[in-house]
Parts: sequence; structure tokens; C-alpha cells
Amino acid sequence: MQEFKAHVSRVKDLTHNVRELELSLISPDTIDFKAGQWVSLDIWHPKLNQHVPRQYSIASPPR
Repeated sequence: MQEFKAHVSRVKDLTHNVRELELSLISPDTIDFKAGQWVSLDIWHPKLNQHVPRQYSIASPPR
């Protein structure tokens, strides 16, 4: 598994329980992926006081 560092550059509420996240890569500066691939993100959960894994589909077209 390859690791990437990014920060959330935009959050958009699409519905009452769906959000769109825009991530800006810090290192490396690009991700090579194929259609249908997904990413697993470690998201800080303040109520649990720990990181929890969450899986997301990549919605950008491959380059």
C-alpha cells in the first residue's frame, strides 16, 4: 500500500448526510490510479479520540 499526505482544501455538503471532499496533495504531488479504484483515509474522530479508517471512491477521471 502506498501512503500519501494531503490536506482538505474544500468541503461541500451535497445532502444532509453526504459531503464532497476536495483534497490537495502534499507528498507526492500526484496519484496514478485507474477507473474504479478507491482510497482509504485515516480520519481523526474527536469523540473516539483516535484515527478511524474510511474508504472513498475516487471521482476524478484518470490522467
